Amino acid sequence: MENKNTSNRELENLLRNGLEQVNESPDNDLWDKIEARQQPQNLGLRIRHIARYMMPMAAAVALLLAGWWYFDQTNPAPQPDTPLAQTEKPASVAPEDDEDAPEAPGLLVLPKTNPAQTVSGTGTNTVPASAVRFRAETGMEYQSPTTGTSVHIPANGLVDARGRIVRGEVELTLREYRNIPDFLASGIPMHYADERGSFFFNSGGMFEVRVSQNGEPLSMAPGQSYDLVFPATGQLTEASLFYLNDQTGDWEYVPDPVFNSMSEHRRESHLRVVGSDEPSVYPGIQKNRPTPALPPIVSEDEAIRNNQRRENLPCTPRQWEMPSKFDPAVWVKTAVRTGHELATGKTKIPGWFRKNPWIRNETLLNSVEHGEVRIVRNRDMGELFFPEDVSNTFTELRAFKDCYFRRTNDVANSDRMDYTKEVKELPTDVYWDRIVIAQEEGSKCQIWLYSDKQGLLQMQANLLPSMGNKNFDLEQVLADYKALRTQRLNDLETRLENLRKFLAVAIAFQSQDEWCMHHQGWLEYFETQRPLMAKRYGELVQAGLATNDSLARAAWANWNARKREILFNTPTAAATTGAEGRENLQFALRLTNFGTYNCDQIMRLGQPGDFIYASYQTTEGKRVYPTSVSIMERNTRLFFTLPENNKMITIPGRGLDIVVTDREGRQYHYPSEAYAQVDWNNKKSNTFTVKDVTDITRTPKAWAEYLEM
Repeated sequence: MENKNTSNRELENLLRNGLEQVNESPDNDLWDKIEARQQPQNLGLRIRHIARYMMPMAAAVALLLAGWWYFDQTNPAPQPDTPLAQTEKPASVAPEDDEDAPEAPGLLVLPKTNPAQTVSGTGTNTVPASAVRFRAETGMEYQSPTTGTSVHIPANGLVDARGRIVRGEVELTLREYRNIPDFLASGIPMHYADERGSFFFNSGGMFEVRVSQNGEPLSMAPGQSYDLVFPATGQLTEASLFYLNDQTGDWEYVPDPVFNSMSEHRRESHLRVVGSDEPSVYPGIQKNRPTPALPPIVSEDEAIRNNQRRENLPCTPRQWEMPSKFDPAVWVKTAVRTGHELATGKTKIPGWFRKNPWIRNETLLNSVEHGEVRIVRNRDMGELFFPEDVSNTFTELRAFKDCYFRRTNDVANSDRMDYTKEVKELPTDVYWDRIVIAQEEGSKCQIWLYSDKQGLLQMQANLLPSMGNKNFDLEQVLADYKALRTQRLNDLETRLENLRKFLAVAIAFQSQDEWCMHHQGWLEYFETQRPLMAKRYGELVQAGLATNDSLARAAWANWNARKREILFNTPTAAATTGAEGRENLQFALRLTNFGTYNCDQIMRLGQPGDFIYASYQTTEGKRVYPTSVSIMERNTRLFFTLPENNKMITIPGRGLDIVVTDREGRQYHYPSEAYAQVDWNNKKSNTFTVKDVTDITRTPKAWAEYLEM
């Protein structure tokens, strides 16, 4: 196709017509139109120019107004002092667990919370806390319905971090630590040191008090203090108060006067002790006693005795002390069989057991070894005699049938009877409570006779055959005596252990009303209610609990689960109005600092050299680096943390549970059974293989379930 140029005629005509229509002279209002269109843009330019100078001045004015408003809100006009009885507070505080309870004026009790808190780098604190909101200008008075702990914060007594008086709504957080599961879940160190050395705690309970506003911690104003009444977990002797330094993680001793420094009108309204005319005197605390410069030290035995007196839950099941190697099947089967025999009259509860069943075996066996023994002389040969077992108590004396003794010394030594060389005959009209015979050499024996009235009589005598005893064998007679005596003592000890197992396990089958009885009272109740007890233990026998290991273990596990639910959900005696609760030790404290406090005893355990170097590894062989090592003994309820994480205390023959917390806050357990089997002789170090229990012990209740406490 051939290219052709396009015609330009039409384009030229279009341009010509446009030029002819252009008006070479502008309209008269052209400039007015331009000015109208440009006016908005000019206004914006003027504002930008003026704002460059005015904005700093406006910002300064705004800051002045904000400062004036804040000063007015945080500095109220002076108010006359208001007596405590007129402060704004509810007549009765709703229980913490009752979310639907009506809100009291001026005081809002929140449900129990569980805010996590890291303590001294040892892990996360999972102990539940109670939160209470109130107005700082009116103060507050709060009492926990579950523990009885009460806190009073005065009006206008709080300041912020800059020292300014606080107004408006603030929040109190109260957390309490009352048992070993709480201590384990808290991660709080449980040891103390001063210039005398290192000590372990035996805690009567700890508490933590914090007050905040909008998440910012508050303090008491200078010269101000708050009152706190804390019911201890038991009747601790030589108790002291300690404060946990949040910065160092160390405990600091607080002198004793804080224990009775509460103001007089608050003592009268809160802590009048039963049977005392002095409202300022508290159980276990001497009035106006001198303040020791350092906390007193108690012995381990005293601490254990205090722990065993911690029965401050009057109508909840008691927690008996079980041995470290405890087989529930053996205990439950023995207890059910023994209970059935006692209830059906096959055997009887001895009076000596009913009076004091929990003292040590040696003490009890010595105290119950009472009978009637008298000296019988030969008619023809008065120097020959034999001990007669009138009450048939000392069955081992049967070994001396057809035998006589002849005294070899002229004087019978006694601590009470007045024997002289002229009076050589043994009295035949005295009945002795106890007799022990021991071979010295050949036929020569030592004889000890004892009675409460006559005291101890000791003499030497030769063992001889009676007339006509042609088969006399000296060694065989003495061997039979030893065997019969050993069998009698073993039978008595077995009987005692069966009775103790019966009493310890009986709690699992008691009614709730029976939980209120002490063990002596319940044993008497058992004997007066034979038909009821025969029916109860007969049903247990029929259910197989006297013979079947699996059923016995399951019954004990079910009971422990039920007991934990009861103990964790029942108010303590300190929160009740019963007489037993009011008799418990209550610390009336006047404090100036918020934080964590410990009402405690300090003690030493073992000797300074009873430590070895320790390392830890998991069952998979992974190294564990501890930041805290806790020690627990379930029988004695001792709990403490070690001052050095790379050392372990060595106490042979005892079962200690070890709980290790590592750098990541994970927790590991070494069981008491394994500790009891360690051979500590000549050991300078040891590696402990521990089990990771973090995921199953995240709360105090979970710890209690895991440790079967």
